[in-house]
Amino acid sequence: MEIPVDLSGVNLEWIGHGASGSIFLIDSFEPAISLKHIITRADTRRNEFLIEVETLKRLNHPNIVKYLGIGKFKQKRTNIWAEGILMEYCGRGALCHLIDNPAIIYTIYNVVSWTRQLIKALGYLAENRAVHRDIKPANVFVSTYFELKLGDFGSIKEITRSCSSFTPAVGTRRYMSPEQSKSISGKRLSHRSDVYSMGLVIWEMIERRKVFARFGSHYDYGLFATEDRQLIDVEVLECEPEIRFTVEK
Repeated sequence: MEIPVDLSGVNLEWIGHGASGSIFLIDSFEPAISLKHIITRADTRRNEFLIEVETLKRLNHPNIVKYLGIGKFKQKRTNIWAEGILMEYCGRGALCHLIDNPAIIYTIYNVVSWTRQLIKALGYLAENRAVHRDIKPANVFVSTYFELKLGDFGSIKEITRSCSSFTPAVGTRRYMSPEQSKSISGKRLSHRSDVYSMGLVIWEMIERRKVFARFGSHYDYGLFATEDRQLIDVEVLECEPEIRFTVEK
């Protein structure tokens, strides 16, 4: 593993947090960069940290958050050394904040452009035999110039010949594909699961509301859908009849 960059004396500005840790802005660098601090005391967290580092090191795509190295710093409260992932800073934060912000106005043309960017990122992952497994608006980041970049690769998995079926606990239930959510027997890990999740992200960009919101904050496809029900039966479409007919086909 590479030698971490010593960030002693560098101002770390807290700008957000996720399930695995906190995000800090380092604006003393030019351009500004971000530090993702993952709590690594538990073995599982340490493993996620190492997986994400090794994954980001080998990925190089304009629509994937760029890896810049590992940084170490002393935590203010405990004075204990900690490590984090140094990445390019996406000045407008996560896509979910952009979607929810009524002050930001965008058109369907923007959605089409963003969709192309995200699909290119998925295509790149597929070419490199990797599945993200946790695609959602909170893991898509927006640059200062409104370019979209896929990030947070703590759940990524490489597809190999010996790769087994899905691990049900990995990912965010609301955005999991049916086979990922229900762990359907015989279904193997595939980039198609990422395509399903990305479809829901695109839906939210268009609708500017959370998918499956009427089922509450803990929606799980496996609990609401059965083999004889299609996705369209779970989420009601509010669109023109002609468009709905096309979707149903």
